[in-house]
Amino acid sequence: MHFNNFPLISSKSLNFLIFLFPFSFILGNPFINIEVILISVLGLLLYKNEILNLKKDIIINFIIFFFILIIISTLVDIYQDPQNKNLLKSILYLRYCILLLVLGCAVKKENINFKLLFLSCFICSTFVSLDVILQFIIGKNLLGFTSNGLHNSSVFGEELIAGSFIQRFGILGIFFAAIIFKQGSKHFFTLLLYFTIIIIGTVFSGNRMPVLLMLLLIFLGTILVKEIRFSLFLSFFLSLAIISITLKNVNLGYEEYYKSFYRNGMKLLADVKDELKRGNYSELDKDIDESKKYSAEYRVDFLGKKYETISMRTGHSVIYVMAFDTWLDNPIIGSGIKSFRVKCLTKLHLPNRMCASHTHNYYLEILNDSGVVGALLLILAISYLLIKKFRNHLNFKIKYDSNNLMFYAIFLSLIIELFPLKSSGNFFSTYNSSFIFFLIGLLLNIDHTFKKIKN
Repeated sequence: MHFNNFPLISSKSLNFLIFLFPFSFILGNPFINIEVILISVLGLLLYKNEILNLKKDIIINFIIFFFILIIISTLVDIYQDPQNKNLLKSILYLRYCILLLVLGCAVKKENINFKLLFLSCFICSTFVSLDVILQFIIGKNLLGFTSNGLHNSSVFGEELIAGSFIQRFGILGIFFAAIIFKQGSKHFFTLLLYFTIIIIGTVFSGNRMPVLLMLLLIFLGTILVKEIRFSLFLSFFLSLAIISITLKNVNLGYEEYYKSFYRNGMKLLADVKDELKRGNYSELDKDIDESKKYSAEYRVDFLGKKYETISMRTGHSVIYVMAFDTWLDNPIIGSGIKSFRVKCLTKLHLPNRMCASHTHNYYLEILNDSGVVGALLLILAISYLLIKKFRNHLNFKIKYDSNNLMFYAIFLSLIIELFPLKSSGNFFSTYNSSFIFFLIGLLLNIDHTFKKIKN
């Protein structure tokens, strides 16, 4: 049977699904999973053996080994701890590997309409930004969700992720605006207006890390993307002036809230460093009965008197310290997918520790779940991918056209998403993995979109 004869099995259908990708993040994890599955299945039907040919690439091989290692490390942990129920999760996680391969093949065959994808990002990021601003001004958004003081979550309700959403899809939206209006006053004012909207929306979302990442975009974009360098640079200063005036005159709490982010960030690194220097606390096991050392009373009565605790102004210090502890239990291949939330329970009797559902840092999460081997596989693959594509890009003199801007949109998005010092959600969650491997898939064969003009 030839699946390509069916009207729904076509590159147009694939482009429509990719167009809907940012919308699925607004609707929630079930819709993201549906998107990933539909894109993967449709791609498998469209490209068949062509997807297998991609495995000749060393980058793809490293990434495939990473996914296999996740299953292996989970199986090893199940052997040691029969209570581990994550085997199915580790297998289902392969869907992101298939998504990546499908997108890589689609880009290679030039079956993806990047302008359509960036338009979708432009629409979604603008809508969420304006909705956040509305929620900040009148106390509720278009759906009736009320403001949560310093946080305005827009359509995401109780999930405080509006800033992360705007930052992710807003970056791609910036390049859509630059692609549509290539020069002149329309180009400048469109970029200025759009950037002002999304950065103010990001600030009023109350998510501070995305604001920092938007500033990182300005820095990298000003250096690398000469076509929109001036617009980005000026947009940044005008937006900064608007934000500064707004924060000082509308809500004084915001000013202190963002100032504390810098202070706490500096303190966090020092706290983690100091705590790790203290060494282990193996002697604690001799001082307390095994049946009592996990109790709240033990932590207050015993640890509180014997050890100085870290001042938890952000909460991340003690989580990061805990993440190093749990990783060192299985440093080579880790403890399997989403293991931190369970393994941290065995360390709660130690001072200056805290459990959480994840480590709040991508790299600590990868180390915990797949060890040094998994971290090296993924980091080397992505680093080589970024370096290779950037060098290929520089080998050609590319005119001001959409291909040049499309490359930088995806290239910079991936760098910013994987910024090492970023506090983040769980790397292995649907929300994060879908976006990360979506970008990697688009970048794999981005060379095929270049209009190559020999020097």
